[in-house]
Amino acid sequence: MKKNSVIVSCLVLSLLVLFVGCKREASDISRGKRQYHRGSYDRAIRDFNLALKVNPQSAEAYCGRGLSFLAKGDRDRAIADFAKAIEISPLPQFYYARGLVWQEIKDDDKAIKDYTSTINVAPDYWAAYINRAQLYKNKKEFDRAIVDYNKAIELSPGDIKAYSSRADAWYEKGDYKEAVKDYTKILETDKNNVRALYDRGIIFYETREVKRAIDDFEGAIQLKPDYVEVYNNYAWILATCVEERYRDGKKAVTLAKKAVQLRKDTDAIDTLAAAYAEAGDFEAAIQTQKEFINTQKNKLTAEDLNEAEKQLESYQNHKPWRDTKIWAGAV
Repeated sequence: MKKNSVIVSCLVLSLLVLFVGCKREASDISRGKRQYHRGSYDRAIRDFNLALKVNPQSAEAYCGRGLSFLAKGDRDRAIADFAKAIEISPLPQFYYARGLVWQEIKDDDKAIKDYTSTINVAPDYWAAYINRAQLYKNKKEFDRAIVDYNKAIELSPGDIKAYSSRADAWYEKGDYKEAVKDYTKILETDKNNVRALYDRGIIFYETREVKRAIDDFEGAIQLKPDYVEVYNNYAWILATCVEERYRDGKKAVTLAKKAVQLRKDTDAIDTLAAAYAEAGDFEAAIQTQKEFINTQKNKLTAEDLNEAEKQLESYQNHKPWRDTKIWAGAV
């Protein structure tokens, strides 16, 4: 009888020790998570270390510590901790977390592999489809990217990001019709989506639907008066369009000046020169184009520099520049 009583007492004591250990581990992990969300990554790492002392097989603690290392920029330790978490418990969020690190350091193949593992374990993991699609797009594997975006849209039909990313993939693939459909779908959901308006306007111009491009650019400017890319591309159309009915030199100068004012970058200066030429101010066009060439010649490709010099020659001959590439089909 006494022997049985001792056995029971030892068992109870063992369970109590286990319970206290589990409780302490959970407390350390919970505190580590709070420190992580506060941005106190060193303290978070300390707390996750304490949890691992209690339970060296805590996948959650390894993952939390890995995220903290990642936040501090220590990618090697982050990868090692995520690998350990996966070894202990191959949960989708652990594969996904490691995939984020591979993606951040531009090891696309390893990132794709981890996102694929995420999806294999959890077929409805929306973010894994989005990220894998982006990587496929980076690798010019547009069909694969589009398949993943399709799945992401199926999982979350109202998510604009998936439509926007798929539209970009269609555009890069050269399927402008499908890209326009996606941008239009976005605008049906969010009529004030300035990025969709701008991107659709670019496609309309490249497919020679100039009036529709201008309408989208006008709408984009109304929504975002400091959108430099819109001013720049809108001015370029008004200055260089082959179809005379769309050219307006005076307005092109105003728009191009606004673009330069917002950001004095390569394209804006080049566009302003073209606008001056269309407005008949060839002296200003020559001066501006020379400035563009002198300041940017070391940054331009040989092809772009050759194009810029041809434009300068055109202005010196008192001839405005015409963007004939679109009309030649070279889109």
